[in-house]
Parts: sequence; C-alpha cells; structure tokens
Amino acid sequence: MKLIHRNDEKLKLSPQFLEDLWYLTKIVSVNDVVEGYSFRSFKTEGLNRPVAPEKKKVKLEIKVENVEFAESVNKLRLTGIILSGSPEEYVSFGEHHTLDVELNDSFVLKKRLSSLEESYLQEALKKTARTKITMVVMDEHQALLAKVDIKGVKFVGEIENRANKRDPKGFDSLQGAFFQELAKTLEGEEILVIAGPGFARENFKKFLGQKKPDLLEKAYFEHCSNAEQSGVYELLKNKVLEKVMKNQRIAMEFALWQRRLSTTPWKNWRFWTSS
Repeated sequence: MKLIHRNDEKLKLSPQFLEDLWYLTKIVSVNDVVEGYSFRSFKTEGLNRPVAPEKKKVKLEIKVENVEFAESVNKLRLTGIILSGSPEEYVSFGEHHTLDVELNDSFVLKKRLSSLEESYLQEALKKTARTKITMVVMDEHQALLAKVDIKGVKFVGEIENRANKRDPKGFDSLQGAFFQELAKTLEGEEILVIAGPGFARENFKKFLGQKKPDLLEKAYFEHCSNAEQSGVYELLKNKVLEKVMKNQRIAMEFALWQRRLSTTPWKNWRFWTSS
C-alpha cells in the first residue's frame, strides 16, 4: 500500500498489490466517505435520433454502502450514494454509483481510523516495503532466477546443471550439487515460485522435502513452457502471482485472526458447548 497523503481526517491511498485490496476491505467501512475518479454515462438531450450514451470522467464523493473485493477482476468496488462531484453537469446527486479501485489507482478516504483499522493500514504499508517474490524457471539444464516486486521484474542469475544422463555414474551427484546450489541461493527469500516444463521442477520439490523443508513451505510450484526469460513472463501473463498473493492473503488473515485472539482478554471470549 502507498500512503500518498494524510491528515487527521483524510487519507489518500494507492493499492500496489492484490493484498492491498483485501486490506482496504478492513479499512473502508459502510457509511465512510470516499472520493475518487470514475466514469458516468451521459446522454445528449434534444436530438431527434437515438445516440449511444457517452462516458465522461468525473470526480465523485460517495457515502459507502457496500465494500467488495472483486477477486475475479482484481478490483475493490465501493458502492454508495453520490454526495458531490464535478463537473456537476455529469453528476446526478443522490444516485447510486460504484467507484472501482484497481492496482496503482488512488482514492481519498475521509475518516479517522480506529485502532484496529490503523493496525491493518500499518501492516499493509510494511508489507509493500518488503514484499518480494523470487521466481525460478528450471529444466534439466539450468535454473533462471528473477525477483518481482513493486518496481517490476529483475533477472538476478542463472545456475547451470552439469548433470548429464549420458553419464549415469555421475548423474545423481551432479544433480544433487545443482539442487544444493539452487537451494542455498534461495535461502532467506520470503515467497518462492518454482516452475518449469518437465521433471526437474518435481525432482527439486522432492529434494526440498527431504533436505530443505523450510524452503518447501514457502514455495509454490507451477508449470511454464521453458526455463528462459519468456517463461517468467508466461507465468506473469497467466496470473500466477495473483494466485500466490491470494493464498498469502488467506494465510495472513488467519495469522491476524490468531493474533487478535491471543490479545483478547479471556473475559471477552465466548465459548460454545454442545448440548
């Protein structure tokens, strides 16, 4: 999340990752007032023949009635009553409208955050600062590494596999050395996406399960058609990162829920027992 501007009763926010859209569902609530840019259909009057309505860009202030994270289209949808807007000739005050907030869009939230909402905002700001995904595309010959963050994709290295199936005596030891070097390179990374076209990916997965279970826990395994740079872009095009971040969001929500339980006084807990 990017916090562009803030004073006591106004925040200008811009979601940078899919997780940020989920965080915003915890920060924006019913009856909040938001302000942002959208499009309204406008039909020219006084013509004798029917014309298709034009869409005009407008700045709207909306009192929120519904907050939805539309995961299928990667949008935050804020629906409510229009309070004000400009240009006024394109705005119908009192009507319902949905303000769609996409990644890298910005909007203004007019409210004082509660302590819980503030904790969600700070968590989102911290995650944006540190979130990096390491992607590995690999086959029987090599592994290509790339880092993906808010700035884009950066290719950071390539590891050669010297194992050759024509040399069965040395194959296992050389492939083990290849996997060991790759695993060592990935140590300390937060989120891993490991992909490839053949058996190398699955063999590396088995290696991690036996030798490096801590890395296996943070890895997602996918298919791509090659171990070149185009393989990384293929994964991005197929929205693999969206799936990864969705799973991260679910895990994060559970962790936050557990954290909140651990800090809730026992006297405020409710217990259900079967009769």
